[in-house]
Amino acid sequence: MGKRGLSALAKGLQGKKSKKQTPGIGKLKGAAKMLIYKEKPAAKEVKKAVKKKVSKKERNVFKGQLYPDGRKLLLVGEGDFSFCRSLVRLRGNGYGIVATCLDSKQQLEKKYKHALQNIAESEEEGAVVLMGVDGTQLHTNPSLAETETVIFNFPHLGCGVKDKARNVAMHRKLMVDFFNSAKQLIPHDGEIHVSLKRGEPYDSWEIAKLARDAELVRKTTHHFEPAMFPGYAHCKTAGTFSEAGDNSIINKYGARIW
Repeated sequence: MGKRGLSALAKGLQGKKSKKQTPGIGKLKGAAKMLIYKEKPAAKEVKKAVKKKVSKKERNVFKGQLYPDGRKLLLVGEGDFSFCRSLVRLRGNGYGIVATCLDSKQQLEKKYKHALQNIAESEEEGAVVLMGVDGTQLHTNPSLAETETVIFNFPHLGCGVKDKARNVAMHRKLMVDFFNSAKQLIPHDGEIHVSLKRGEPYDSWEIAKLARDAELVRKTTHHFEPAMFPGYAHCKTAGTFSEAGDNSIINKYGARIW
């Protein structure tokens, strides 16, 4: 397949820090970092002052660089679909956005209090929502044939395996299968974004190495800052109906978009 220009977003991966990064997005305190893959080195990083609140102008710059209006986006493994709803609001409509999850409608109702509400709002604005979609078999789904950026935020099996070595191995396989499937959907200049928390066990996944093994080339990396996506609420894969989502862990330990 050859090397493709791709963006992989991932939190928690400590990979080697590039001396060159895409301009326009500064370092955000306690935030995730985003990595993007491409064939040529990115431009020199432009540092910006840390701000607790994200202004409308900054948010538009962030949105414009990652998810410009008109670009076809495929969201994989959505939890309560608050990320999808946030992108719809940022872009002004949901056209070009396809959001998927592995859960059925019944499972979503049990796991996430606001999922159906978020889905309804997104669909009203033109987004397409598909349930029962396996993130490791994307290339086999005809409905996902045309996309330019594949986004998988905070992938996790939610299996509750306590043995760290086994847990890491299971998630590494998940990401290998995801990369090999997702890369078949995008054009040469397409991107794959994976967001991961910082720290263990996520560092041990070695997401950057898995992406290289899948013949993806790192383009750059960015912080994942929840404030950049108004209304986004991080939820556990296992789900807790009573919780509305909690970004405190992301804000405390940070995350990266690879």
